[in-house]
Formats: sequence, C-alpha cells, structure tokens
Amino acid sequence: MGFTSQEIIAFILAQKEELIRHERFLREVYGSRCTQEESAADWARRYAADYRYVGTKLMDILEAEEKIDLFSEGMSEIMQHKILESQKANFEISLKFAGMYWLETHAKKWLQERKLK
Repeated sequence: MGFTSQEIIAFILAQKEELIRHERFLREVYGSRCTQEESAADWARRYAADYRYVGTKLMDILEAEEKIDLFSEGMSEIMQHKILESQKANFEISLKFAGMYWLETHAKKWLQERKLK
C-alpha cells in the first residue's frame, strides 16, 4: 500500500520524536558522552527496520482521516509497551514482537478510546 505525502511526513516526524527520546535515554545511561550522531546511529541500528515494519502495520489499521493525527501517538504507545514488556521480562524484547503483540491485543481498544475523545 502506498502512503500519501502527509502520511509519510507523519511517519518521519514520529521517528524524529523517538530519536529524541532515545538520545535522552542514552544520555541518562551514559551521561554526556553520547552525541546526537551516536544516539541516532544506535537507534537506527537497533530499531529503525522494526519501527518501519510496525509503523506500516499501524498505518494499515488506521482509517484515512485518523492516520495523520493518531500515528505518532500509536507508535509512542507501542514503544512504551515495548519498554514495559522488556522490563517485565528482564531483557530487551524486539520492537517488532512488542509492536505486533500490541497491534493484535491493544490497538482495537486504544482506537475505540481515541474515537470517544
């Protein structure tokens, strides 16, 4: 499925938000020794491919009028789910696994709650 230019922009902006969060996280863990370039490279190596995969799946379940408004929020929910599940498991679970699980088990309820707002 192809994306509109606005959907692609939403996708890119959501990734940028995740890069910023990842940089903050790495700086908390490693201190000021982590540069912006290093954190971006680390995020790209660890998460970029899975982020695109899961993000595409999320775009597929969103209705056309929701994609721009809800994509970033949905991906943020998925990333939070990944972090929480990794903490429970005491090891880092993959974004792809966490994202697909969230989409299968939580997305429908999450979308319903958003539509009620």
